[in-house]
Amino acid sequence: MIVSAVLALAAAGLAGLCHQQRNELLRQKEQEADAEALRQEVKRIRNDNARRRREIAALHRALEAEQERSDDLELALEEQRERTLQAEKGIEQADARRIETEKEASAGRMRAGLLERQLKEAHEEQLAQEQLYQDIIRERDETIAKLQEGQQKRRPRRKPGVLDQQITLNDILKGA
Repeated sequence: MIVSAVLALAAAGLAGLCHQQRNELLRQKEQEADAEALRQEVKRIRNDNARRRREIAALHRALEAEQERSDDLELALEEQRERTLQAEKGIEQADARRIETEKEASAGRMRAGLLERQLKEAHEEQLAQEQLYQDIIRERDETIAKLQEGQQKRRPRRKPGVLDQQITLNDILKGA
């Protein structure tokens, strides 16, 4: 009996130990399943991480390309601004030249008008002087005619040699 009780006790102890070992084994299997699930999750996370790193690298390359393009566009914009400034300066200079040309043309027209007035006045003065000269010539001719009439009516009292040396009004007018 004792042996049976010891055996029963040993059997009960072994059953308890077996049960405990089974529970330990189940726990280890659960831990291994959890570890495997964690390994799968880590593997999935690593794959996602690698994929995202590739995406980030691609985005970084695209960002660098866009920054280069932006720099190129900024440079082109600055060049365009410079060309615009140069064109505006050219327009201002052309406008200043146009204004100066218009001023010169206006001054030229004023000078031409003044010269035309002076020419007209000179022409009128010339006509007046011609009229005056014609009046003087007419008066001279009349005076000469009167003198000749008077000379023909009178006898000459002078010596004929003296008349050749005298200067006549006709000689004076021809000299003038």
